[in-house]
Amino acid sequence: MHRIFFTFRILLIFLLLGAGTSLAQAKQFDELRPLAEQGNAYAQALLGEFYRRGFQTSQDFEKALDWLNKSANQSDPLGMYHLGVLYQYGNGVIADNERAQALYRKARPGLQKMARDGDPYAQSCLGTMYEHGNGLQKNSRGALKWYTAAATQGEPLAQTRLASFYRRGEGVSKSSVKAVEWYRKAAEQGLRKAQFDLGYMYEKGLGIRRDLDLAAQWYLKSAEQGYAPAQNNLGYLYRRGTGVSKDNKEAVKWYRKAAEQGDSRAQMNLGSMYRRGFGVPKSNVEGAKWYQKAAEQGYDVAQHSLAALYERGRGVPKDLDQARFWYQQAATQGNEDSQRALKRLQKGSL
Repeated sequence: MHRIFFTFRILLIFLLLGAGTSLAQAKQFDELRPLAEQGNAYAQALLGEFYRRGFQTSQDFEKALDWLNKSANQSDPLGMYHLGVLYQYGNGVIADNERAQALYRKARPGLQKMARDGDPYAQSCLGTMYEHGNGLQKNSRGALKWYTAAATQGEPLAQTRLASFYRRGEGVSKSSVKAVEWYRKAAEQGLRKAQFDLGYMYEKGLGIRRDLDLAAQWYLKSAEQGYAPAQNNLGYLYRRGTGVSKDNKEAVKWYRKAAEQGDSRAQMNLGSMYRRGFGVPKSNVEGAKWYQKAAEQGYDVAQHSLAALYERGRGVPKDLDQARFWYQQAATQGNEDSQRALKRLQKGSL
């Protein structure tokens, strides 16, 4: 009865606001909380997912876990599914793919029924399950079917995933124009990943006329919501003075925000700013520190740069063994500069 009443409220909101308005757009975060606190499992699942995405609120995996546990403990399919996502990716918990897959399988029957009944969130979740083979057999056509159903109802995550299908030409005719259309729909609802993707399409001129000013604007919207890739790209625009006035201090600010979240490219870029003294006091030691962080995440460009510092003794003690190690790490990923450096070091040791 609680689910029926809540679903009725959702449908009423759709009717009042018009077709194409998503629950995420109509159902504000502050409206979900009281329903969740009253024990509504569906509201708890949505609230937990909003915290996980950082949608209409600050991203908070601890709060996401709390609300999703409450929902899943009532056997709500959405709650079980989103709790599975936390365990699959280790968001606020120790990653446990076995537990995640068990939760997906348990959620599947309920999600399938909800999706058939027209619930856009269930449709979006089912699309993701089909796309990645979580809890059922991987099937791109199934993913496309459910993403399309959810996206046409205005569900922003499904809109973003559908855009990616058009961008890659997976199961549909490849179309950057359609990708931009769907990214825009999700971006205008405030989904930070879609804002980043739309900014990228503007930056590269994919499916739309290249416009660096608009690229910077969409990156900023995403970056202000804490999305690390957007922060890194915005930093790059400030560094180059494209779409914004050139400003190394602003570039450092945005690189740092992304780097501190663990974005390997931002860590590499921040290290380079320190090494060159752009926007910060010049420091090979700080540069090496950030290169190391990026290198340890497997970023081959940072591995090569760190190796070069060890070879020359800049910012770190000179250590040819460490230099060879990091050159080798990058070379095995196909980094041609590191492959040449290894050959050079080998010749020098003969």
